[in-house]
Amino acid sequence: DCIIADKAEQAGVKLEGEDGAPLTAETRNKVVNGLTGPLKGQLAALVESLTKKTPAAFQSALEKCADEAGIECKAPDKNTERSLVFGIKLSWSEQLQSEPHPPVVLLLASQILFHHLTKGVVSAPGRGIAPLLEFLRPSLKPEAFAKLDALH
Repeated sequence: DCIIADKAEQAGVKLEGEDGAPLTAETRNKVVNGLTGPLKGQLAALVESLTKKTPAAFQSALEKCADEAGIECKAPDKNTERSLVFGIKLSWSEQLQSEPHPPVVLLLASQILFHHLTKGVVSAPGRGIAPLLEFLRPSLKPEAFAKLDALH
């Protein structure tokens, strides 16, 4: 979305929706169709890869598009990655302490539990809670799972 928004701005194409909100597939296609030059094909492939839902296809298209746009995409080193993950987990923990809404509590608790279990970070949308809970189920005591499931 960042690359598409940047190229839309350069081409003078106005994006629909709120600032900072994710772009819709329709908006992405509209922007790509309004572009000219060598980046148009790369961006079209990138937008198409989003519908395939395969991370490898998206990663490949993103790298090609970023190279063409002059943007460097590289994975962080181990220390930087640890710092980022720690910051994210800390942010979730702080937010969890003061969150009054049960659905958000469930989301934050599930993400923290996932991190504790896998050492990875997942950012799940609301509809992603059910699969996340099923992933966590074997690692939780039945009563702990029941409490989380009750919030769902």
